[in-house]
Amino acid sequence: MSVKYPTYFKDAETSGTTLGIIVALLTVVEVCMMEWMTGMRVTQKFNKEQYAAVFQAHYKLLVRFDESTKQANIMRKICKKLSKLAHHHASIPDDLIAAGSIQQFTMDEFVAAATEWECCEESDLEDDKM
Repeated sequence: MSVKYPTYFKDAETSGTTLGIIVALLTVVEVCMMEWMTGMRVTQKFNKEQYAAVFQAHYKLLVRFDESTKQANIMRKICKKLSKLAHHHASIPDDLIAAGSIQQFTMDEFVAAATEWECCEESDLEDDKM
């Protein structure tokens, strides 16, 4: 999602955790709740057509909340806290470079990634035609 919609997911002030990430999680939680609404799981198809409006509604609400509470800086604090907790639970060091955990990739891995990306782009183009 962040590649296709970067404005929702980039924010240096919050250590990378943004309203877009929070909204994506809220949208997924809503889908899960809808799947279990009857007390038994009824699998829902998670697609752009069905849930883009849900994402947008959550996003607009959080933006309004952020703007209305700007003086208290609440959303920035929440985003930073979520980022810190996510890094902690994923065992990600604060400074990846100093920790020496940046992995070196081979040229073969880069080629494989490029090939995979090209396949994804072709399937995206086919989806857009529908």
